[in-house]
Amino acid sequence: MKRSDRDLIIAITALTSITTLGTATFMYLEHWTLIESLYFTVATITTVGYGDLHPTSDVSRLAAIVLLLLGVTTVLTSLTVIGTRYVRRQERLLERHIKNITEHMPSFHKRNNDDIPRE
Repeated sequence: MKRSDRDLIIAITALTSITTLGTATFMYLEHWTLIESLYFTVATITTVGYGDLHPTSDVSRLAAIVLLLLGVTTVLTSLTVIGTRYVRRQERLLERHIKNITEHMPSFHKRNNDDIPRE
């Protein structure tokens, strides 16, 4: 397996894991529904923080702090990995297109070489 494939799998697994862990934590600590806990987790790790749901105990607040620190780091790192992979793929496609064009250029110049004015 290529390193970029492995990195992509790790990034997606990390995002899924932190989201699942945060959701389960707040379902347990705050007795929120699955949707409420998922909503709070995603709002927290993406730093949106609407404020309509909030932890009500000190333990939940500490859990939110840990989720925020780990979650934001995970999101930023994962998006960097995913974005880098996308950009590199686009670069390879562009290089292929440029190579394709330049392979046809010499034949064009060869045919039209007589049209070039010489001093």
